[in-house]
Amino acid sequence: MKKLIITLAIALAACTAAFAQKGLSVGVGYQSYTLHQDYTITLPIVGDVTTKADDAFGGVYAGASFQLFSFGPGINFIPGLYFSATNYKDSDDSDNQMKQSFIGLPLYFSYKLDLVPGTLAIEPFVGPTLSYGLSFKGTADNWTNTTDFYSDDYDFKPFNIAVGGGIALDIVDMIRVNVGYNYYLLNLYGGDGKGNVNRNGALSFGVAYMF
Repeated sequence: MKKLIITLAIALAACTAAFAQKGLSVGVGYQSYTLHQDYTITLPIVGDVTTKADDAFGGVYAGASFQLFSFGPGINFIPGLYFSATNYKDSDDSDNQMKQSFIGLPLYFSYKLDLVPGTLAIEPFVGPTLSYGLSFKGTADNWTNTTDFYSDDYDFKPFNIAVGGGIALDIVDMIRVNVGYNYYLLNLYGGDGKGNVNRNGALSFGVAYMF
């Protein structure tokens, strides 16, 4: 799966360069989501450790999307490639923190409606997003010691799939303001025994420059 994600990312990057004059947009934004955790693992020396929590993550994303195909007036296929870096800090114990970074490959279909041609347009979009985790680490002592959730001890899965959508507002065919929501489908817990770990509803706000 990792090879598939990397291959798709390279292909999208190549297409971005090739289609730079066909609806390319480059943007940044903020996103937030809740990481739901409910599992028990057995660690060396420590023994069984049970975790039940809903932790609020927030952070930034950056990347690009482009109009690859049009299927008629206003109907477009817009894939993208984005990098996200998010973090969590316990409000009651600032030493308890987590950091997560991942890439996302949205495969959106959109419909663009010109409100004022050349000046203002709205563009609802919907579709799946493939997500692959690059790093997921935590600490209980302000990073003096670090837990790697992708290690064999925890065995979290890096791959996930989301379905979602949102709406974009295009201003003078140059600035795009967007809001989106993704619902992730897969259980990231891959250890022994029963458990559930997932990024619940992810909300994002962003701005992009349209070429």
